[in-house]
Amino acid sequence: MSSKEQEILDACDSGTFKYAQQQAQKLLKKYPKSTYYQVLNNYVLLQMGRRDDAISNCQKILDSTTPNDPKSIDLLTEMFESVGMTADAERVYEMAAKKYPTVDTLLAWFHRGCDTANPRIMQKASIALKQLKPSQRIFHLWSGFTCYLAATHGEATALEKSLFPKLGLKIVDSLKPLKNEQEVYVLAKLLELNGLQSRVVEEILSFSKDDKLDLELQILLLKALDNLEQWDELYSWSYKILLDYKLDDFDTWKLLIKSGLKLDKDVSSVIGMFNSRNSQLASVEYDIAKNQDVTDSVIKYLSNFISKPCSFFDVKQYSSHLNKDRILEWLAELEIPKGAKGLTTDLNIQKFKLYFNRELFEDSATTSELIKLYNFYKPLNRSKVKTDPSGTSELILLIVQSWLSQQEMSIESILSSIVILEMAAAEDEHEFHLRLWLIQLYNLINCPSLATQHYDSLNIKNVQKDILGHYLLSRCASFNPSISQLEAAVEIYKSNDYESLYFTKIGFNKGSYNKLEKMLEFQNRLSNSYLKRHLALQGVQMGRILNDKSLSHDYKKVKIVKEYDNRDMSIFWNFGIDEPLK
Repeated sequence: MSSKEQEILDACDSGTFKYAQQQAQKLLKKYPKSTYYQVLNNYVLLQMGRRDDAISNCQKILDSTTPNDPKSIDLLTEMFESVGMTADAERVYEMAAKKYPTVDTLLAWFHRGCDTANPRIMQKASIALKQLKPSQRIFHLWSGFTCYLAATHGEATALEKSLFPKLGLKIVDSLKPLKNEQEVYVLAKLLELNGLQSRVVEEILSFSKDDKLDLELQILLLKALDNLEQWDELYSWSYKILLDYKLDDFDTWKLLIKSGLKLDKDVSSVIGMFNSRNSQLASVEYDIAKNQDVTDSVIKYLSNFISKPCSFFDVKQYSSHLNKDRILEWLAELEIPKGAKGLTTDLNIQKFKLYFNRELFEDSATTSELIKLYNFYKPLNRSKVKTDPSGTSELILLIVQSWLSQQEMSIESILSSIVILEMAAAEDEHEFHLRLWLIQLYNLINCPSLATQHYDSLNIKNVQKDILGHYLLSRCASFNPSISQLEAAVEIYKSNDYESLYFTKIGFNKGSYNKLEKMLEFQNRLSNSYLKRHLALQGVQMGRILNDKSLSHDYKKVKIVKEYDNRDMSIFWNFGIDEPLK
């Protein structure tokens, strides 16, 4: 890009539109046949607010000349997108690719699909690449896999759902013999989409030839056998994965139980060969499958894992099947070990008691019991590693919950809670739940600076900002207008515009198809995040409050195609009984 062209774009960004128009017209007068300068001149008109003129002219340019130089294509696309004309934005690349079908043009079109995580564009571009270069195996694989993506994405039409799986399967079938697990994965996903479950099994097994299966292929194989109700093969493969591959996987245990019961196998003896967390939970699943009381299996599990933080969360999911009175009786008679294991055991006992009877939170005796436990175990904090989670901090949070459940919500009760939590945070500086609660409580009493201190101390990085940023930034423009805080929060979205796209393209180039679907979903969710839009609105508002026109202008440019709410609303309660109190 020449310095004059950049000068015009910079002038538009700074709001000096008259100067930008003068410079654009000078360039157009000097080079009247330049498609890019025609587009650039209309870009300036658009920035000046002459939307109808600019867009009408651009549509004429697109229909009459069909630009194929990258600068014109990119600027036209940006203009159409900025006014919400997504279909026209996609048409820019498509028309150029059809009129000038070179590898570079078609790859640019394909990468445009990667940039926007749009499977329809990727599918069209990869089919065109395959037709232009039929000897290139990678383009055939791209075509097959993008047919799968286009058929399964949320906005696929009935025609696309019917046509693309068949087209993709035909393309990949033509590549046989397949060369590696990734190619088999693409074929298996297309077979699955076409409802050809028996072929999924056949293709995976014929490729593996008794070798150990790739993990993704294992999952597809077991799923297909389950759907086909081939119980002998499902049991055999589940058994093989658990015992021969030594992969102690909980989902595989459930399939072993399901198929074993269908075949009247002695599944309990297989479970008894293991003494792991998953096998112990498999015993509970076995009881459920046989419509038996699960309490004995749960007690057996707890006898091994009650001193582990996972035990409450594992058993909680089976609460509707439990004899709660028997569990509480067994817990009451339990001999509590000393030290850190004793802390975790006592903490889990409290969680079960409170979960089975929520009304205990409103009983002052509960608060007293929790305080007594906290004082007893508090000396353990001196010997623990600073970064390790502490059960005493969880006791503090339960104390605050219990105490607040007995109070009317008021400034006094909030301040008292803050004092308790601040003292706990000073002793256990790495416990993030304490700080999340402090952030919320400080926001309730309109103290954003103190909330910011705790947010910053969490040292939140990368995608965590999108998941947790709402705890601090929901009203950053009105609470505490800070450009630096806003810019730090939006940095993740700027990084995503480059890093996620880079890894998506690398994934296609290296043929990592089993990763690409999730990578594209991640890219899409981050690019169209709820918090990203909210921060853009905060930026516009902050620009007005601070009388900073360029700030408002920058954030008005943010476009969200389809909004995804990535906020983690449950992490605030991921302790204690793991559920919000009413």
